[in-house]
Amino acid sequence: INGDLMVGNTHGTAGTASELTLQTNLSSAYAITLGGMVQFDIFANTTGINATTNNDYLHLNASASNVLLSGATLNVATTLTSATWQDGDNWKMIDWNNLNGISGTFAFNSIYLPTLGSGLFWDVLSNPTNFYNTGIITVQAIPEPGRAVLMLFGAAGLLLRRRRRTV
Repeated sequence: INGDLMVGNTHGTAGTASELTLQTNLSSAYAITLGGMVQFDIFANTTGINATTNNDYLHLNASASNVLLSGATLNVATTLTSATWQDGDNWKMIDWNNLNGISGTFAFNSIYLPTLGSGLFWDVLSNPTNFYNTGIITVQAIPEPGRAVLMLFGAAGLLLRRRRRTV
C-alpha cells in the first residue's frame, strides 16, 4: 500500500470505531508494505485496557511473512479531551497475531498522537518495540525525579550492605 491507509472513515471527527481486516487467501508467503500514512481514531476511553470498540482497529489476517512499515507515518487522532486519560490507559490498534512468521522493518518515519496532559507520555514514542510486538499504544506517567532519587539511594544502600558482609 503506497498511499494512505485510513482505518475507519472519520479521521479526527466524531464517529464510531471501525475494524479493517486485510485478508488474503494466497498459499505462499508475501510481503505487506505500508509506505504511506496509517490513520486511526480513538473514540472512547475507559481506565486501563480499552475494548477495540473504543478505537479503529487494523486486523491483519494473511499468509504474509514480511511486513514493512519503513517510510510509513502513524497518525492517531481523537476528539476526546486528554484530561481523563491516565497512566496505564491503552488501545490495541493493530492485530498482527494471525500473520505467518512476521518479520521485517518496523520503523515509522513519523508518529502523530493526541496531546496528553501534564506528566503523561505515549509509550510508542520512547519504546516503539512494544507497539511493533503487540499493536498496543499506552499512556504512561513520566517518572518523578523524587522516585528516581529514592531508587538510587535504595540501590546504593543494598550495595553498601552487600559490601560490608563480604569484608
